[in-house]
Amino acid sequence: MMAMAACSSIDCSLNSKVLCNVQLQDSNGDSVVLAYPLTVALVYPNGDTVHYVNQKSDVSSFDIPLSYLGEEDMMLLELSITDTITVTTDTGTVKTAYTYSLSDKIRISKSNEPWFESVDCNAHYNHTIFSADADTHNFIDHIVINDAFVTNDPKKKNLFIRIRD
Repeated sequence: MMAMAACSSIDCSLNSKVLCNVQLQDSNGDSVVLAYPLTVALVYPNGDTVHYVNQKSDVSSFDIPLSYLGEEDMMLLELSITDTITVTTDTGTVKTAYTYSLSDKIRISKSNEPWFESVDCNAHYNHTIFSADADTHNFIDHIVINDAFVTNDPKKKNLFIRIRD
């Protein structure tokens, strides 16, 4: 009886997830932690919306995937703001809490580059960001592209969103 053994070395990356890192900053470029819950959603051309961050408090950054094939992605950021109105009348003081939202839409123009490490490994897509602009400016002042190359490197900080003062 003859036995045969074969050895295969599959050297696939453990971190193949490609995410765009977004840092929130004030108008001077200093890191900011949002005081209000943030929701971040990707809006696809067919109208579908996928929430990646849902009502998260104390946000200073987030990671979001970019589409594999589209040349432009749309992201919707929404702040849920709770405030209180105090009314004093002859009969006393009444406090009423109410919640409203501010939202801004961001468009990211990019390229998509498939990346293959080996035929044994799953492909992933890297991206090059050409532009990132807010369609509205309810709480976003402007966007800075810090590192245009979106890869699976978790240390990269791709976009800085500057929040209005």
